[in-house]
Amino acid sequence: MIRSIAPVDEHARSAPATEPRDRSVTVTPWLVVLFAAALALRLVGITYGLPTVFHPDEPTSINEATALLHGGQDALTFANPPLYKYMLVAVFAVLGPVTQLDRSSLFVIARAVSALFGALTILPTYAIGRMVRDRQTGLVAAVLASATLLQVRESHFGVNDALATFCSTLALAAIVRIACRGSRRDYVLAGAGVGLAFAAKYQCAAVLIPLLLAHASNHWRARTAARHDGTSAPGLRWRRTLRWDAHQDLLIALGVAGLTAVVAFPPLVTESRRVVADVYVFLMLPSRLGFEGLDPSGAYPFYVNSLGWDVGWPILLLAAIASAFAVARRDWAVLVVASLPVALYVVMG
Repeated sequence: MIRSIAPVDEHARSAPATEPRDRSVTVTPWLVVLFAAALALRLVGITYGLPTVFHPDEPTSINEATALLHGGQDALTFANPPLYKYMLVAVFAVLGPVTQLDRSSLFVIARAVSALFGALTILPTYAIGRMVRDRQTGLVAAVLASATLLQVRESHFGVNDALATFCSTLALAAIVRIACRGSRRDYVLAGAGVGLAFAAKYQCAAVLIPLLLAHASNHWRARTAARHDGTSAPGLRWRRTLRWDAHQDLLIALGVAGLTAVVAFPPLVTESRRVVADVYVFLMLPSRLGFEGLDPSGAYPFYVNSLGWDVGWPILLLAAIASAFAVARRDWAVLVVASLPVALYVVMG
């Protein structure tokens, strides 16, 4: 009540709309139940088609992982980064004799790994919603992530897509913490998440865009506060903008991202020529024929149509309206979240 009758500060009237949000996230019983339901949804029908395999990338993942496990030299190809294959190697090694049963068992195990990461994705999704708005928003976001068509479908394949989605969402959660006035620790966590996302799928480097936007929001907010307080002259503000220490946390995040990517993807350094050659042959050349030659209209129409029958046009329309409101209100946390699908759309096309 006191706040409602207090005089309005003219400086506050022009200040950014984004306010510090409660960044604490706790695991609730509802979230545990939702995770269990999401995992069950992804495990149902996990043996479909076997021993016949329909996804062209599944045999590549399993074959290269087993070759690595048995000490094969030059076992990897780099149309996709190897993080998922490394994880399969670890799982196959832990399970030991189970992997000697038959080839179908390897596919079931690989699909189960994808199912696990697909279900785990609801946790950072909940955290993002919780930080951007409130607990109810986080739960709604987690429910949508647990049952979205493509999210569930891709979690049934022994490929890297579910892992890439998890790593990207994990990175985005740390980046949203930055937008909510996070600490240097948040920058470090965001950098690690970006590096893991890239090591899972090249296109996930798009998560750098939300990181840059979150950092820009912090920097802009600090300059705005200094201007309102009268503690910084215009010329001095611009000189501070150009100083490297004004962006020290961002540089740390980028350094951590690069280091994490190399640790999770060593051939990026040790076999860089092969990596570049495979990316050109398997990704860049097919993209000239539309979506890998499957859609003559190209990748951009393909992904628009995919989103339409995946999450549905009404939800996409609501998301666009919410993004427009976020721009008007200068709600940086929401804009950071909205920037990732836009960046991915540009990169994937």
